[in-house]
Parts: sequence; structure tokens; C-alpha cells
Amino acid sequence: MTHIRDSARRTIDTKDGYYNLKTGEAKFGQRPFINDDNKSTLNADDVYLDDNIARAEGNAIAVDSVRGTIIIANTIFQNRLNEAILATQKPVMIIKQDNDSIYVAADTLFSAKLSDLFETNVLPPPTAMADTSVAADSSGGANEAMRRDSIVIKNRKDARVISQTFEKDLKASNDSTDRYFEAFHNVRIYSDSMQAVSDSLFYSFRDSTFRLYKDPVVWGKESQITGDTILLHTKNKQPQWMEAFKNGFMVSYLGGNSQAYNQIKSTRIDAFFTDGNIDSVRAKGSPQRIYFLQDSDSAYIGVHYVTADLMLFHFADKQLYKVADISNVKSTIYPMKEKKPTEARLEGFRWLEAKRPKTKYELFE
Repeated sequence: MTHIRDSARRTIDTKDGYYNLKTGEAKFGQRPFINDDNKSTLNADDVYLDDNIARAEGNAIAVDSVRGTIIIANTIFQNRLNEAILATQKPVMIIKQDNDSIYVAADTLFSAKLSDLFETNVLPPPTAMADTSVAADSSGGANEAMRRDSIVIKNRKDARVISQTFEKDLKASNDSTDRYFEAFHNVRIYSDSMQAVSDSLFYSFRDSTFRLYKDPVVWGKESQITGDTILLHTKNKQPQWMEAFKNGFMVSYLGGNSQAYNQIKSTRIDAFFTDGNIDSVRAKGSPQRIYFLQDSDSAYIGVHYVTADLMLFHFADKQLYKVADISNVKSTIYPMKEKKPTEARLEGFRWLEAKRPKTKYELFE
């Protein structure tokens, strides 16, 4: 075993390879371990160094000890100067916490400093924006992408909104919240209390918010929420507040083989959580709902259709116990003999349980 230590307090432990001290180019094999001043570590089957860019290939693992994250992928690129990381080939990020770590998988993961994202002239012009998965098609392209100062954002409007939210209070670069990550294509999220899928996401350690784009779906227990865009706010890495914008739709499966689903449809749906469970829901923007009425023996006795200007729902012991319909309320109750559960569907109803990650191990497949 060879132990190497450079002037910047980075150490490298390796059994095989070479290091050119003049050019900084190096290759290490047999799972070398690189420790960057105890702030982050990198190891893989093979690691290549070139001008402060590290390329780790084969069962690569990057650990950020400051923020409690781990990235596992077949290929990881790391820029030592600005701490940007690009992971491809089945990457998974683990956001560590005591009892319910969050796992995020996608085709491509990219992480960097928020302060770099919001510096003047950091954002590229619209014509220069591209998906990071394109930059990762070859090691040369990925290396070039990692050297550029510009940060990839899929939607410039989203970048401005995020920038306005954070740029006023960004702290020094050693702040543990000065970090974000993006995931592109086939995004899957798993924790014991919440699961989600989408095409892409942006997560900021500054506000602990997952921004899910393009066909997002979020599940919690027996409930499912969809919308054009979903913002999932977390606190202490637990769901705290969820916003579903445009075509918001919440579905709760009632269990058994009844095919009965309570449903809420609205332009916007806000769901609030306590200890990972839904505490209350607010539906605004032409809200509609279908609710199955049950007797004391839990037998279905009717189907309740309601429209209003605003609907408020409160839960206790994980059960709905209070509903408030406000302004222009229209209500109809149908006996079960007149409305089969399979017929009680609001327009746009989808039950997407087949897409739901069932275990964290699925994200590594």
C-alpha cells in the first residue's frame, strides 16, 4: 500500500498506479481511496486525475462528510477546485439521517455550490443550456463540462426563481447548506415515509426543498399526489409541506379489493405533514372531490361528490376527521347501488402505484 499526501492535505492510498508530480496527471487502480482533508472521500476500482478533475470508474463512491451525503455510481467526475460532482451510469445519492435516509436515483446526478450557481454571470445564456446527460456521453465531454463555470439548469425561469429565493442570504463557501443537486431523467426517490418519481428535480440544501418537474408523483402511505410541478419542502429531512401546481390531484386508496379511491382535484393542492403523516390539505382553484361514505362497520354506503371555491381537510390518527367546503358549494350523494366504485372517478384520475419504488434496493437495479 502506497500513501501519498499533497500540499493541500489530500491523501491517496493505493496499491497500483502512477502520479506525475509535474503535470498532476495520475492513474490509480485496485480501489484507491482519496481523502480530501476529511471533508470528502472518493474511491472506485480505478481513479484518474487530470488538472484537478478526478474520474472514478467502477463501483465509485463519493462521500460528503460535511453534508452527510453519499453518491454511488459506476462513473463519478469530481472537480476539486469548485467541488462540483457529476455522476452517471446508475447513480444513487443517499441523504443520510438517523432513522429514514432519503435515496435518489436518476440517469444523471449533478451537485455543486449554490454560491457558484448564483454568482454574477455564472448562469449560461439560454442557447448554451444543455442536459448534463449529454455532457456525460464521453469522459472528454464530461471533463470539459466539469471545468466550465456555468451550471446546467433545465429551465432558465426556474433558475431565476430559485436565485431570487437564496442569493440574498448565501453564506460563506464552508456553510454546509451552500449546496444543491440536480437529477435528470427517470428520477426515483425513496424513504420509509415518502416515495416519488419525476423526469427531473432540483434540491437545495439551503431550504431542503425537492422541486420535481415533468409528470411528478409523490406517495405517502396510501395517498398519491400528482401535478405539473411539485415542491416538497422538508424539515430535518422529513416531509413538512407539499405544493402541487396545475392539475393537482390527490388520491387515497381505501384498501381491499373495492377499487374505491377518495379523490381531490384542484388547480393547486397544498398538503401539510406532521411526523411524516398528512396533517391537513388545502385545495384551491375549482376544487372537486369524491369521498366514499362508510358506516360504523366500514361498509360503503354512498359516494359524495362536491365542488366549491376552496376545500380544507384535517386529519387525526391518519384518518380524515374534518372537512370544510367554502363558497359556491355544490354537493350530491349517490347510494352505492347507483354508483359503482369503478365509476366514481374524477376526470384525469390515475392510480400510479406500479411506478412507486417499493424498496430502496430497487434504486440500485
